[in-house]
Amino acid sequence: MLLMLGALQLVRGARHRKILRLGFAGAMVVLLTASGIYTRSITRVVYPPESRYNYELHAASITDGIADNVRAEDILFLNFSPYGGNERAAQSFFRRYGERELQVYPSRYWTQNNPAEEIAEDTTLYLMGISDHVNARSASDYSIVWLGYAQDKEATLMRDVRIYIDGAKIPENAVLQYSVKMPDGNAEQRMVALNTLPRTEINEKGRYFVILNDQNIDTATFLCEAAPA
Repeated sequence: MLLMLGALQLVRGARHRKILRLGFAGAMVVLLTASGIYTRSITRVVYPPESRYNYELHAASITDGIADNVRAEDILFLNFSPYGGNERAAQSFFRRYGERELQVYPSRYWTQNNPAEEIAEDTTLYLMGISDHVNARSASDYSIVWLGYAQDKEATLMRDVRIYIDGAKIPENAVLQYSVKMPDGNAEQRMVALNTLPRTEINEKGRYFVILNDQNIDTATFLCEAAPA
């Protein structure tokens, strides 16, 4: 009798363990599904159909290595809040398309929390943003993704910018237009043709990076436009 009871308990224990394993597996499926739904929902909310191209361009720039030089201990600010100002969404975006864990903070987080005093002096700061064709000031503006070294903790100036160009949409004679903060505090307007800058190999989609070696660039003025007539 005792042997039968013992055997019954073993069977029940095995069933319970199986149920627990199935329950755990089910929970993981729900969690992963929810994560995918959340990321897609961010895509729909932040990037409506007319600007979905910008979302894809951001994703492709990360996959193609725009932030490869950014280390885990560095801080990356998204100057144009392309992910709705939600830091978890931004970090999830980089995790999904760059397969990396980075300290990423949208500009809304930066302006609301302003942790400038908490950042160590030796911390490397980066700025990343998009010059947006959809919200451009003129029909001749093109969408580009850019990443540069931040030159101040207020995240307004940058230098040595890496720019992701979609050659299928942007002609080689297009120009970068931006302003530079001069030592006297005044702004100097500059224009640089893309075809004069160092660039990487063009990939199968016609996309590539160019490098702009300039400094004190006002991020709010950084645009890519058609060449002047």
